[in-house]
Amino acid sequence: MTQSRINELFKRDGDTYLKSKRTPHAKWECVDHELIYKFELYNSPRDGLYFRILLSKSKLNRSLKSDLIELNSLKSGSDFVDYSITTPTFKETIKKIYTTLKSYTQESKADHLELLSWFEQYAGQVLTWEQLQTAPDTVTISAKGIYKPQSLPYALSIRQTLDSPYSDQEPEYQADGSWRYKYAQEEEKGGDSARLFTNQGLKRCMEDGVPVAVLRQLTKKPDVTRYRVMGLANVETWENGVFTLQSTTLASLDQEAEQRESESIGPTAPHSEFDPEGVEDTRKKTLREITKRQGQPAFRSGLLTAYEGRCAITDCAITQVLEAAHITPYLGPETNNIRNGLLLRSDLHTLWDKGMIFLDDAYTLRMLPSLASSEYATLDGKTIYLPNQEALRPSLAAIQAHRSWALKEH
Repeated sequence: MTQSRINELFKRDGDTYLKSKRTPHAKWECVDHELIYKFELYNSPRDGLYFRILLSKSKLNRSLKSDLIELNSLKSGSDFVDYSITTPTFKETIKKIYTTLKSYTQESKADHLELLSWFEQYAGQVLTWEQLQTAPDTVTISAKGIYKPQSLPYALSIRQTLDSPYSDQEPEYQADGSWRYKYAQEEEKGGDSARLFTNQGLKRCMEDGVPVAVLRQLTKKPDVTRYRVMGLANVETWENGVFTLQSTTLASLDQEAEQRESESIGPTAPHSEFDPEGVEDTRKKTLREITKRQGQPAFRSGLLTAYEGRCAITDCAITQVLEAAHITPYLGPETNNIRNGLLLRSDLHTLWDKGMIFLDDAYTLRMLPSLASSEYATLDGKTIYLPNQEALRPSLAAIQAHRSWALKEH
């Protein structure tokens, strides 16, 4: 069995590559986008020519190994499964192995998205260490600042601690509420730090455009340990031992992918044949519309951080119903300024846009007489929550402009 024959059998349309290790026994390392495993080729007097699939010891791969054993395997161990190459059914077995690996890859991608979605749900909020452990698969448990799950080639989260030995810097906020953050790579004494698996995990995020969650420690023992979930960020550069990250959202990544897809596909012919595979699920369209209603991704992300993931009026912390409200109407990107925004529950956002609620100069909520007998009446006279940083607080000029318009309109 030659290397070219092995390459032909395991060709994966760009999802996997095979690389010769030039060792006594031929070895090929197969790196999938979500799962990491290895193939090794052996020739022994007892078993003849066979190949081995080596799996990382993760929960997902343990399940994968169980399924692989059922596919006419020769033998197996704690982290490997062997297959004979000389059997008549070998080619058919290869097809089944390919199908099995592909199904687990898709499952792993879904799990990764679920984990990132969990972090985005709590963007801007302060969580205790115990609350962080309620995340799927306890994603932040790690002695290191960079957390790279064993089953993923990517880093999933980074966290800055109060007693960190590294020179991490404070986030730099832009006018639209987005932020940049410089995070020092992890160091290995007397070794090549660039080769550390944690740093390599962040590098893969940078290369493939995969976001990473960012957390910053606020308090430590003997007090209750608390972290602020900054949200998600793209890794833009890795230079001189420092990673530079730029805040992002899953919605913005979806919009970029949608734009690339529309550019590659082009307009649909008016009488083209109907293809059910090309029809977007109505539920996905609904979610996309909600995302657009929630506001431009960077603007909303900035407001979630500034208002600690809570409605400025009601203190509601259900991220899915919180929207980025413009104090004065959206008139282009320049109005996506963090000081021209409020984080509001969706129903209050609608009332704000209709001019039925507004603020006085003391940031106290006022409303039209028509709401006096409604369930919103109890909110009248309530002072809204203001961000701790004065530079992130609502512009008084914008508040006055909105109030003037609301009173004139009604």
